[in-house]
Amino acid sequence: MDAFEYVMVIVSIITGLGLSTILTGIGELIQGRKIIRVYGIHLIWVGFIFLLQVELWWVWWELRSRIEWDLPSFFLLLLHPIVLYVLSIMAFPNISLGDEVDLKQYYYDNRAWFFGVFSLYPALNIVRDQVFLAVPIFSVRHLFLACFIAITLLLAWTGKRWVHWYAAYTTVSVALVYMYMFVGGITD
Repeated sequence: MDAFEYVMVIVSIITGLGLSTILTGIGELIQGRKIIRVYGIHLIWVGFIFLLQVELWWVWWELRSRIEWDLPSFFLLLLHPIVLYVLSIMAFPNISLGDEVDLKQYYYDNRAWFFGVFSLYPALNIVRDQVFLAVPIFSVRHLFLACFIAITLLLAWTGKRWVHWYAAYTTVSVALVYMYMFVGGITD
């Protein structure tokens, strides 16, 4: 086992926990469909977090050529899946079958914390690019990420529904373009 494989084991475990949390939450929504009022914006962000976790695991392949790892670099690497795992947990309320759940109310009641934590993710990507990939600080890639930080902070601050609807659709659409432009394939 080389250093990259060793480091990626715990990253993969945390990513797997995040994916499991999202899938469990979706399963609980389906099971409790008679007592849970679903909210479209909530589902968009849940799907986006799922997509980001898969994309993160895929992107880390770019680090396979790194031979030496130190503890600060390892912690920086761990922060990404940790933030996504925390978001996965925050995305769903504690659902006890029998209790009525309104995901719209849950979404807006928790938006400040949820999007506050979410804003850390693109910021960590900028730091990752600087530390691991030597991406220039002024790049199209970082412009996308800076816009994502601004959007998540706006969503944490405002409770206006039209802003949340617009941001959900445009952010996910732009993120898909970003992934198409900047996330490559796996080659050896």
